[in-house]
Amino acid sequence: MVRENMDAVVDNCRAYGDDWALASALLFRTHTLVDTPGGMARADADLPELQALSERTGDRWLRAQAYGASAEIHFVRGEYGITAVPTFVFEGQWAVQGGQESSTFLSVLEQVAKETGAAAPAAAEACDADGACEVPATG
Repeated sequence: MVRENMDAVVDNCRAYGDDWALASALLFRTHTLVDTPGGMARADADLPELQALSERTGDRWLRAQAYGASAEIHFVRGEYGITAVPTFVFEGQWAVQGGQESSTFLSVLEQVAKETGAAAPAAAEACDADGACEVPATG
């Protein structure tokens, strides 16, 4: 019943909604399908469209959720060698498993930036003594 209702929501968003509405419906359906027997094939089929829509909208929350859905699919399939919760995967190649210090994340992000040519993360001095880091606002 839930699956049929989610299919109807996606169809209605596709017919009457905008990119954000459709991406949100696909996101919810993907999370639902991952935990539904026999749902992985549809989740796999939805993921590329979800990722494209989330990028096109430019909504950071939606993009983060799409990356999370992708990681959830990989986790369910046993990919990435994920053995701890939480596990953070960057660019599909680098993983940080378990609760870690902010300095660990900064080191991994610097390595990702170096190897991918992406912009380096903010300097460590942007973090306070408790490890909380200020993230500069973008657009």
